[in-house]
Amino acid sequence: MNAKIEKGIQERLAKLLADSPLAENIKKALLDNMDKIPDYHVFDLIDALEKEKVELQRIALDIKLYLEQQDKDWKDLEAKQEAVADEIVDQEIQKIEDEFKLQQAKDSLTPATP
Repeated sequence: MNAKIEKGIQERLAKLLADSPLAENIKKALLDNMDKIPDYHVFDLIDALEKEKVELQRIALDIKLYLEQQDKDWKDLEAKQEAVADEIVDQEIQKIEDEFKLQQAKDSLTPATP
């Protein structure tokens, strides 16, 4: 393999390993033994690390979207609960006002005692 291509492959592998959640001792062992690893294993490793990166990004995005949806759902639920509570309070206020008006009407029909 041409030295320029080999250097590019090594740089790509090093970058992928740096970004990978693999244990540091595994990363170090791979990098320390690069000259002993057959080319086809190097390409397999690069392919696996690229897939790992894509999959981790996909999962991170799924989690982000899930959390955003959860936040929206909780806010929607909170708004619905507030609306129901407001409606109950309004109904109770109306009952108190109606009772007050009824009492006023009764009081106006009852003659005042001297």
